[in-house]
Amino acid sequence: MHDIEIEHIFQFAIKAVQDLACSAHYLYVSIKAYDFQCIPPQDDVQGGVSFSFQPGLAKNGASFARVLILENWMRKIEWYEHEYGQLVGQTKELLPEALEKAWLEHTGVPVREPIGLDENDVKLGSVLVTEAVRNKLPEGEINGMLYRHSKHDWGDVGEESWAMNDEAVKAKQGTILSSYSFTDGSSCFIETNLGTRQTTVFMSYEA
Repeated sequence: MHDIEIEHIFQFAIKAVQDLACSAHYLYVSIKAYDFQCIPPQDDVQGGVSFSFQPGLAKNGASFARVLILENWMRKIEWYEHEYGQLVGQTKELLPEALEKAWLEHTGVPVREPIGLDENDVKLGSVLVTEAVRNKLPEGEINGMLYRHSKHDWGDVGEESWAMNDEAVKAKQGTILSSYSFTDGSSCFIETNLGTRQTTVFMSYEA
């Protein structure tokens, strides 16, 4: 398999995780998810992600799930007793924004803590969005990333960077950086200076 094909499969897996819970970090914390695997294209499926999670949590008896991105760009979740085990539940075709609610309805377990107004939100201050970002993304998607950033969802940064961001927020000083990836392999950064309260949204190649 060519490197481009592998990268394409990987990006679909990232997108599936983001659609469900914004980031794998939330899945790990809330349901102890592990062993994430990319799902390659097959039949009417473009890609997606599978993962195991803590047994005994879900009311439907599942401990393994597949989040699928279909050919028509709709989404679907399948739950199994365990990897390669019996199918115990599945959704109909869903819009991406309906995945989180569907997960809760089928399992009784949230994939992340409810997000609401919080005094601990990152104060974005003045926000600069580069022309490259505006040319690529609709306003709604930019605002969505800013919302995630303000709620301490740092996207696709590594564990060390995630921890550094958390520490900076607690100290209320320094700079925090989030990264959000797209299915075409590109990514967008959001950087906030907590001292000056200035936030910049830019493509990774502009760094």
